Amino acid sequence: MSRHLSTYGLSPEKMSELLRIGGDEHDYEKDIAPEQTKAELLADRLSEPLLLDSSLSKLLPSIPGLLSNVIDIDAHEPIGDILQNPEVSISLLMKVRHYFNRQSKDTQSKVECAVSLALYYAAIASALVFHNNKITKFSYEDLELAFASLIKKTWIPGEIVSLYSRARKICQITVNPKIDNEK
Repeated sequence: MSRHLSTYGLSPEKMSELLRIGGDEHDYEKDIAPEQTKAELLADRLSEPLLLDSSLSKLLPSIPGLLSNVIDIDAHEPIGDILQNPEVSISLLMKVRHYFNRQSKDTQSKVECAVSLALYYAAIASALVFHNNKITKFSYEDLELAFASLIKKTWIPGEIVSLYSRARKICQITVNPKIDNEK
């Protein structure tokens, strides 16, 4: 009887098969395209609330109101909404930029680094588009090049690409005011 409780009624053959599968050294991540992995991770990040200190994340279910006051946002507002909201303060966009800049440097994963950098530049783009405020020391020329590169990434969703495109246009006009007059 105890044998069935610990193995959930599986036969020794089935248990052996499960252990073999679990122990395989096959790398299942290699079967997934890196672009798809980035797209999925970015979609997850855009739908998550911003937690500026990952050690606080375990406290979120018990004190969401207090936590949201500490980090100056609604704990339920997804990062994607923050980036697309013209009413969001510059200080919050700077927190988002800083958070993802730090995340890009702290990870060993190339996928996580790419996604963090995409969100870092999305925060910069949001500040440019909605507040006409450059929240980085990068030059407008450097930003324009970064946005141009990010626009081409197939794993970045359309609403973020649109934000990059609008920010890129602002950078181009700032660097070369004749572009605006040519329209």
